[in-house]
Amino acid sequence: MIVDAVGVTKSVKTASQPLITKPGVSLKDLATGVMMGVRDDDTVSSLAGRLARLDRELEDDDCKRIAELAGGTRLTEIVSGLLNAIDADRIEEAAKTEFECEEPTDNQCERTATGS
Repeated sequence: MIVDAVGVTKSVKTASQPLITKPGVSLKDLATGVMMGVRDDDTVSSLAGRLARLDRELEDDDCKRIAELAGGTRLTEIVSGLLNAIDADRIEEAAKTEFECEEPTDNQCERTATGS
């Protein structure tokens, strides 16, 4: 086995995962699930990914119509809101503020994320 590690330390590494983790579930089913209270990371992430893809494919008129129907909120802002809702770092920061602590517990972070 040969391992070539030249330049490994010179680039930023991230732990990435696919945004759409439920490719077999329709956009309609994802959206309905979220409207009905499904809040798991895979569902929210998949919905955000599908909406982001849809936003790239839509014409400007369609984007304007969606924004009008969404009370002035653009599809990109909806996608951003969905991703922020499952961002562990943002949830932890919000829990620190909510519970006035330096290191919130997992339970506190979950309560912050779910709004309970």
